[in-house]
Formats: sequence, C-alpha cells, structure tokens
Amino acid sequence: MKSSTLIKLLEEDGWKVIRKKGTSHHILKKEGIDKIISISHPEKDVSRLQLTKARRISGLKL
Repeated sequence: MKSSTLIKLLEEDGWKVIRKKGTSHHILKKEGIDKIISISHPEKDVSRLQLTKARRISGLKL
C-alpha cells in the first residue's frame, strides 16, 4: 500500500497530520486517542510493521 493512500484513509477516519518530520515521516493524531501514528512518506510500499501498527492503533481494517 502506498503511504499517500494510507494517510488519506486515516484522514478520512478523522486522523489529522499534526507534524511532518522533515520530508520522511508524517505524524497523525486523532482526538480522544492517546497514541500517535507515524507513517514514512513518500513511500511506494509502507512496511508491514507500520501497517500493522497503524491498523492496531486506528482500529481500521486496512
């Protein structure tokens, strides 16, 4: 899955990019959830670890 697709899906679910660490990572947060999600961007294929962590924190079926 492309990182831009994953970020778009998370944003549609209410997650917001709170900061961009240089040009390598986007940090997302959702109101009411304590944890953050860090996604490498731009990446053609997001790593399996990042995808699993994003799925676990967000509760989405990716």
